[in-house]
Amino acid sequence: MKELMEDLNFETLKERIQTLFYYFNDGVMFSFIVFLLSVQYIWFTEENKKIKDLFFWYIIIIFLIIWNPICIYILGKFINFSSLYRVYYMLPMYPVIAYVFTKIVEKGKNIIQKILVMFVFIAFICVSGRNVFDAFPVYKVGNLYQLPDDTVFVAEIIYNDNTYKNKKAIVPYGMSSQIQQIYPSIELLYTRRVSNLLDVNGNPSPNDTDAPIGYEPIEKINEGDTIYIVELCERENINYVVFSKSITLQDSMENHGFEIIASGEGVDIYRKIPNND
Repeated sequence: MKELMEDLNFETLKERIQTLFYYFNDGVMFSFIVFLLSVQYIWFTEENKKIKDLFFWYIIIIFLIIWNPICIYILGKFINFSSLYRVYYMLPMYPVIAYVFTKIVEKGKNIIQKILVMFVFIAFICVSGRNVFDAFPVYKVGNLYQLPDDTVFVAEIIYNDNTYKNKKAIVPYGMSSQIQQIYPSIELLYTRRVSNLLDVNGNPSPNDTDAPIGYEPIEKINEGDTIYIVELCERENINYVVFSKSITLQDSMENHGFEIIASGEGVDIYRKIPNND
């Protein structure tokens, strides 16, 4: 237990929880506010003691486990808590909200009132959210996988290359989990992970798949640090490296035992030259 708590920083953990909640709620506290209002509604209006007790325990779970910095710290030793955080707090919160909305709709005196109240709630949820079609960039794709064309291009090139039987690659970060949807046999340096693994320098795997801030391998790759990348490939037995064309390499990969084997619209694919000695 002493080893688990040796670098505990309560304030840092508290800020991390707040940051994660804001991140997964698009910077607003809409869900949390509606949840608190729903809990109050149940507490003052619910006559069924079993239901009231059930939702009371939801609150206890959230505050004692999900938003408890010490608990988060301990869980973080075993799992990548940041990536799964939205699941942990959504499971207790949204059944409460859904139950209250349903109870309010049922209070309508006739079917017309119930339908009107239901549509009011639907409109309320829609207005308070965001349009996913406008919130994220939309790319036109020309493949059956419905993934970015560059991702499919990279996956096909590496998979069909016969130079190496066991293929391990570094690819642009957003591409990593997508490639495994096409060819799971291609091993990747990083992808979506449940376990919070450490690299040789003691750096943890990315805190979140969409924002891997502070993860040294990704930062170095995005900087085009050729020496670092080549040493990383040697250490991790990586034989394929994929760069986005937007990255300027500090030195040519060809000077370090790699050759370019394919170039797509947005990526360059390098292969480690086999040592036949």
